[in-house]
Amino acid sequence: MVEDKVCFVISPIGSSESATRERADHVFDCVIEEALEDFDYTPKRADHIAEPGIITNDVIEYIVESPLVIADLTDSNANVFYELAIRHAYEKPTIQIIEEGEDIPFDLASTRTISFDHSDVESVAEAKSKIVEQIESINNESETFENPITVAEDIRDLKSGSRQERSVAELIENISGLRSEMRSIEKKVNDPK
Repeated sequence: MVEDKVCFVISPIGSSESATRERADHVFDCVIEEALEDFDYTPKRADHIAEPGIITNDVIEYIVESPLVIADLTDSNANVFYELAIRHAYEKPTIQIIEEGEDIPFDLASTRTISFDHSDVESVAEAKSKIVEQIESINNESETFENPITVAEDIRDLKSGSRQERSVAELIENISGLRSEMRSIEKKVNDPK
């Protein structure tokens, strides 16, 4: 059973003593845990689950039942994207983070994602501040949270409606495409490698 104030962290974890684990632990301790302090959330990651049972079932329960999830998209980890898709299907609050300089996959490019350099003190402080802002926004929102799945469902519903609704659906798709292109251009301008 998932505790009331758990923030489940979906993250690449890596094997113990690997560079991936070292980064995951640093981000967990110095970014996520510190950002959650004022909200009384207890962060928990898959490797922190000590309950008996099948680990996959336990992880899915935390993904579905936790009041908040933070997903670290760093390294384009397949498990992270699988778990994030499950969370999106349940339309529950999720905050996305990624290591600065990494590409956000196309399907998630229109979703607000906090980019930061985990080895830069100022960047970490800014990331914590942005996480706090997003939590405050989530706390003030209604029960519906937009993500790629909910947007696709809304567009599908509009496409099956009147001519006006179909036009709105086409407009939404075009705007979404423009957002993705703008983020790509911003990334190239900010990192001209």
